[in-house]
Amino acid sequence: PGKRSSTSMRLLCDLLLIASLALSLCNTVNGTGDDGVYNVGTGFGQQPAEAFQAGRCDGCPAEQATISYLDRPRLHFAGLYRADVMTANNFFHNFNLSNFSLVNQLVKKHGYGGFNPDGSGSFSFQNCFVTLVCSENPRTPCTTDDVLVGRPLESTTGHTTGKLATIDVEVEHMTPIIYGMTIGLDVHHETSPFVGRMDATPSKNVWHNVWDVGIGPDTDQFSQGSYQSVLVNVTWNEQSSLLDRTRGSEILQSLKSRLDATPYSVLSIKFNVDHYQQNDESSPYFLYGHVTGSIGLATVNSPKYFVRDRVLQFDRKPGVPVNDRGRRPTNVAPFKVNTNALLAIFDFGNALSRSTYDGGWNIDQLGRVLKIRTRSSGHVVGSVQLESSECLTKGAGVCEFQLASQDDVNVIENELVNVYSESNDLLLREVEYYIRPIERYVKKLDAGDHWTVRFFVNRFGHKACGHAVRVEVQLASSYTPADKQESALKGLRITNGKDIENGRAKHFESDCSGTFTVEFETADPGNPRGIVDGEVYRVSYVPEIDNQCFTYLYARVFDPFKVPDTPHWHGERGVEKILKLYSNLYPVMSKFVALSDFFSVTEKWNVHFLNLSMTLDEWQPGYMPVTRDLSRGKKETVLKWLNSAQIVGKKAAMDLEQLKKSLQTAIEVEHSTIPLYLYALYSIKPGSNVKAYKLIRSVVVEEMVHMTLAANILNAIGGDPDFVHNKFIPIFPGPMPGGLHPELTLRLAPLSKDLLQNVFMVVEQPRKSPINDEPDTHHLTIGSFYRQIEKALVDLDRQTEGGIFISDHSRQVDGSCLPDEPGVRVFPVTDLASARKAIRKIVREGEGSNQMNPNDGYGEFAHFYKFSEIYYGRELVRDGKTWSYTGDPVALDENGIYPLVENPRLEDYPVGSRARLLSSDFSRSYLNLLGHLHAVFHGEPHRIAETFGAMNYMNVKASKIAVLPVAIGDKVKNAGPPFLNPLIMPST
Repeated sequence: PGKRSSTSMRLLCDLLLIASLALSLCNTVNGTGDDGVYNVGTGFGQQPAEAFQAGRCDGCPAEQATISYLDRPRLHFAGLYRADVMTANNFFHNFNLSNFSLVNQLVKKHGYGGFNPDGSGSFSFQNCFVTLVCSENPRTPCTTDDVLVGRPLESTTGHTTGKLATIDVEVEHMTPIIYGMTIGLDVHHETSPFVGRMDATPSKNVWHNVWDVGIGPDTDQFSQGSYQSVLVNVTWNEQSSLLDRTRGSEILQSLKSRLDATPYSVLSIKFNVDHYQQNDESSPYFLYGHVTGSIGLATVNSPKYFVRDRVLQFDRKPGVPVNDRGRRPTNVAPFKVNTNALLAIFDFGNALSRSTYDGGWNIDQLGRVLKIRTRSSGHVVGSVQLESSECLTKGAGVCEFQLASQDDVNVIENELVNVYSESNDLLLREVEYYIRPIERYVKKLDAGDHWTVRFFVNRFGHKACGHAVRVEVQLASSYTPADKQESALKGLRITNGKDIENGRAKHFESDCSGTFTVEFETADPGNPRGIVDGEVYRVSYVPEIDNQCFTYLYARVFDPFKVPDTPHWHGERGVEKILKLYSNLYPVMSKFVALSDFFSVTEKWNVHFLNLSMTLDEWQPGYMPVTRDLSRGKKETVLKWLNSAQIVGKKAAMDLEQLKKSLQTAIEVEHSTIPLYLYALYSIKPGSNVKAYKLIRSVVVEEMVHMTLAANILNAIGGDPDFVHNKFIPIFPGPMPGGLHPELTLRLAPLSKDLLQNVFMVVEQPRKSPINDEPDTHHLTIGSFYRQIEKALVDLDRQTEGGIFISDHSRQVDGSCLPDEPGVRVFPVTDLASARKAIRKIVREGEGSNQMNPNDGYGEFAHFYKFSEIYYGRELVRDGKTWSYTGDPVALDENGIYPLVENPRLEDYPVGSRARLLSSDFSRSYLNLLGHLHAVFHGEPHRIAETFGAMNYMNVKASKIAVLPVAIGDKVKNAGPPFLNPLIMPST
């Protein structure tokens, strides 16, 4: 035959091969998923077990082929991912409501806040692009010569980003699940060719992939893991140029045409994540990492979360090299042999270590060439050049090897495969019996639930029938006391299989489909961990002839929580306690709703928001709580309370205890403003910005008066003002107490227009301003907060026999020891009338007498307008019925401002330096001032004058600190006094 006829025969063979691959996609048997989103089947059948020889399936139904991202056609991508992880809930101690501190949330250098305590939990692809495509024809090499290459593949705009959460604090590294991430091509273009949603999936095969981490702790920064799932509900846009038959992408058209031939629209996706930047907040890549991945086809009989083929793993036997930190050079590599296409396809994407964090491959351990051959005969499958193979640089680690003949296929089909270095060191060995759960390997359960998990047993890429497996329930918690472990194990037990050890370990055998099913039942675990709800378990599944377990199931079983007939805000089983824990662990929520604050939660919009988010399907990204750390009973209690008569249709009524808590919050709100304003005063150089100095100082004095009046009201109704508890001192930067102005972050900074406009004027902003260009404000203002308190005082005093003002008046502070100035009017609170008078004074001095009057009723402007005069540089004057900032100048000279360090902390200054010593002394003076105040409102009201002396002494110390130059990074600034409690910080 001539050349033309040889070419024709080759084309004919290729066409027949493509046809055979297409036939494997035509199986339309419906399967059953476990989340109700898309029922991708398993093809594993449910035939009864037969009497057959272990490891053989003689007499069983024929095995159905599966297709995944390893098969053609497929595309590969690479780029960045962003994981805005929430780290406050990564620490066991933060679940303790009794001693939790905001230090843990918001200060990254201290406590148990982690590197990103105010993270949102979002996960998304960013700057990801298609890097390589592989056509249906297995004889055609993968290529970059396709219009699809270079196109962005990202999380879509217009959709909620995916959310990353784990099932339990103790297994957070093993069970991070991505919920509801939507992925598409060319998503910023109106003709995006396809969009699909990734079925929620946990990570797998997480390992430390950096060989040499140097000095320091092992963190996620040196780790790698992978996610495998399916894209469901894939929609195609026929208008996309990428689907045009003449000028579009051949690969994309192939994917679409194959899916069009089936009654479902699903793609297989697998991606690897590593190189996560969590240690350097100044880096532009903070919270970013590298991602490489592949997208291909999935059939109805394809498992969602793993490849039903063959697997290479690191050899854990003695003598295999590990470094001094126990690091191994390799991890896990799935592979398959496509007998029709004469291809062997290996996925090394999550299998090979790197030398250092920023370095290349670990050449010292891996060598420069990977050699793949069969274990017994040494038959060569292929080799990979680590530093130059396109499959590693552009193909997400998926490497193909063309087999010469069917004889080669037969050898590989019947022998185990190993990977060696160029010096013949064993790097990866094939696992003969490979067992994986068909469903997700993590689960949250309540006491009394049932859980069914099917497993598939694989040998040489085929089902293994009659294979014996040992399944055992174990505790995964290190915080469960030894004397409670036995009873805690009763929380999860296996109800089928043959007993091996007291019901915890059971014997199973795979059936004709290569599967076996394990049934679990849950019970009350007995709250063995105390501060953390429930218990966490791991379930091992071990081949009895191999006895090696490489992965586990993980389950969290919550403690029982009976839904009350009438849920209340307070109490041991109250809504406040449930939401407060979530507020602590997920502080970013404070920007939207203060979950621990009664007023904030019961705002009409917030009730609607909470109802909506807590009734979503758990697999939706907008589900609350994002942490998924809430039992069914607790969630139902919150929802029942939100929809109760006391909430729906009217403002929730406060009881006396909630009123006392609200007044304590009022004290903390007033106090939180004082460091803000004092710090701005400290930044003003002596003799400069005189008018601004006087205006700010007058506000500071009045805030101290407001704090005093709030404490007087609390004492009057039998409360206990607390100035010394470990959460009293606010964290800067941080939220305002009580959920007020949730969009605002309080910060200590030198005086500037930016600080005035975006902090001071927001804090004091009235509901509506008489100045034309001042907008209506957010409903959660300080004034609104006090009006709610006033209403509760009125209602409770009228509803309570004898009233609520029954406390000993000797704890009241009056103005007899204070200077007689307009802003310093303090009076005792003894009844409802004096309490309402105190509240109205506080509101007027903050936001004005009424909506059309900026005066405070005492001859001065309210705080908002005093700050506005400095911001606009002019005094506020009235011209007829209107007000405007057109009066005399109010200078703000930047040259008269010290460039103080923002939000200073003791560790900003070198140990032994004058700035460090004076700052530590200042912090103790600040603590001493609060101690004076606590004594004043606990039976020693005459000491109120001492507080003014203590503050003056503190101010003198601050003036000495503000003149000290300090180096912050590559800039020289002036030291600033830190407002913190030195007794609860790890170091002073």
